[in-house]
Amino acid sequence: MSPRVSVVIPAYNCAGFIAKTLESVFAQTYKDYEIVVVDDGSTDNTGEALKKYAGRIKYIRQENAGNSAARNAAIRNSLGEYIAFLDHDDIWAPEKLEKQVKMLEEYPKTGMVYSDGYVVDSSGKKLATFFKSAAPHRGSVAEDLFMGYFIPLLTVVVRKSLVESAGLFPEDLRICEEWELFLRIAHSAEIDYIGEPLAYYVQHSGNQSRNFELGKREEIKVLERTLERFP
Repeated sequence: MSPRVSVVIPAYNCAGFIAKTLESVFAQTYKDYEIVVVDDGSTDNTGEALKKYAGRIKYIRQENAGNSAARNAAIRNSLGEYIAFLDHDDIWAPEKLEKQVKMLEEYPKTGMVYSDGYVVDSSGKKLATFFKSAAPHRGSVAEDLFMGYFIPLLTVVVRKSLVESAGLFPEDLRICEEWELFLRIAHSAEIDYIGEPLAYYVQHSGNQSRNFELGKREEIKVLERTLERFP
């Protein structure tokens, strides 16, 4: 019997982080899930670190192609009705999947559920919450989402059928890829959120190196593509 939820994890040079990430999934109160890890051509010992989880995760290795390509590969190899996204250095609260799956089950018109979460440092100290810096929206959120991004990827659980019909992640984008995908989904489904923090974004030097100029160029691409697709 297929699992209800597929947890999608792109992994790249994360040997020092991946264990805590996986343990937070194993600690979920909701147990009907699979974990699909795509190793995006890691050059450290990420593959070795994942060997001890053989039988508990589905492991796929590919040549380095970026997070979008890794997530897409995981989605294509997933079996769940729902897709949950988690990066290789972030952590979930134990009740996260249980609360979000319950909402999706109770409200069939809702296509995607996200939540608040904490930004923490490498020691676990809480620095901020997602919703304090970007106010959430629910329902038909396409216009609000076009005006500014507010959906933390690591908190999302979405119906797989919606991701597939939307066309998966754009693999030419490296920073704003989820914004473009969620804009497409928002034009065909209602989106809801849970107001309590259910995930932890771990802030460290490795995830602070994204290029500001590239990010702004990608934002323009996302807006231009959305206007072309939904004039």
